[in-house]
Amino acid sequence: MDKKNYRIIDLVWRFLLDDLSAEEREELRVWREGSEEREAFFQRVCRGESLPDRRKVFRELNALEAYKKFRNKTRGSWINTVWRYAAILTIPLLAGVMWMWFHEDKQAEPRVVVSADTPPRAKVEDKVILVLSDGKKVGMTHIARDSVRLGTATVMGQEGRLVYDSAGVGADTAEFTRLEMNKVITATGGFYSLVLSDGSRVWLNSESELEFPVLFGQGERVVRLAGEAFFEVSKDASRPFIVETDGMRTRVLGTSFNIKSYADEPCVRTTLFTGKVHVVSSADTTREVVLLPGQQADWDTQGRQFSVTKANLEHARAWKDGLFVFHKENIEMVMRQIERWYGVKFVYQLEHRERYTLNGYFNKDESLQSILDIFTFTVGLEFKIDGNVVYIKNKMEQP
Repeated sequence: MDKKNYRIIDLVWRFLLDDLSAEEREELRVWREGSEEREAFFQRVCRGESLPDRRKVFRELNALEAYKKFRNKTRGSWINTVWRYAAILTIPLLAGVMWMWFHEDKQAEPRVVVSADTPPRAKVEDKVILVLSDGKKVGMTHIARDSVRLGTATVMGQEGRLVYDSAGVGADTAEFTRLEMNKVITATGGFYSLVLSDGSRVWLNSESELEFPVLFGQGERVVRLAGEAFFEVSKDASRPFIVETDGMRTRVLGTSFNIKSYADEPCVRTTLFTGKVHVVSSADTTREVVLLPGQQADWDTQGRQFSVTKANLEHARAWKDGLFVFHKENIEMVMRQIERWYGVKFVYQLEHRERYTLNGYFNKDESLQSILDIFTFTVGLEFKIDGNVVYIKNKMEQP
């Protein structure tokens, strides 16, 4: 490897350890935005994808010595036990994927197969479902490696994403758009990305739904979200992009932002990364805010009020990078995120649970048990898993 490649290895690895300075984070961001291929690679690393026989490169990276240095730096802080534990788990995976990135020949581009066959039906175990305009459900995880043409949609099996294309659409675009709506649904533990017909990119978190037209018309570009999604909207001054959620509309022209709108959360949160967004109540248009980069707006679904605060952008997009990041988060908020990913239900058997806050930085490929073990070690909670139910109690409160 040349020095430049080693530098990227160092930056990505220390990103996983939350050990980058502001300047280094900016350096890594610029590198990632250099191409879609780099961003896809970065996401694979964060999700821990690797091949076991490639982990021998771990010795090349001298990661053990680097970890010792990091351990000495954080020694003495019991909270950072979580971070050191996560480092041990992620280093070998990172090394394997790095080796694949810098040593393997680039894979050939996927072929587009125009298929007249009936698309695969969705099954119970599918974590990502495409609902076509006629109600037919397609299991996205069962699409073959080669791309498959479904009407005007091209399913990119290699990248794990759905790309919409206007090829073959008739002249009556308005009528076509009015009739043909699609929906992507991610189940518990699901994650998916798609490119809409205007070139906008969307990443969907688990237990989320995005409804959208196959083709946007001449007016507003309107989509409907339930759950959480990250948007990178293509600029089009003549056609504002609208995201409708529970009681709220977010209006943009071209920008990147995250919206979290789960039914079991107390608020709908919009976090702005670049550009500018206009957020307004659907029921009362006098209730509105305009966000600037680095700000987030919380819409209280009960009190029907907005509050605007400074956002932690790394935390807001952590789910998109395949991570859980918690910093002094209320235990109920943390457990709701874990429930959506692992498909369990937490039952609290402890008093004053509002007093418990949790810290952690975990890869979503970690087992549920390993994450709960860390919480047990750091805050003294005990977790008992019984099927899909997890009981929580404080070890000190046991009879």
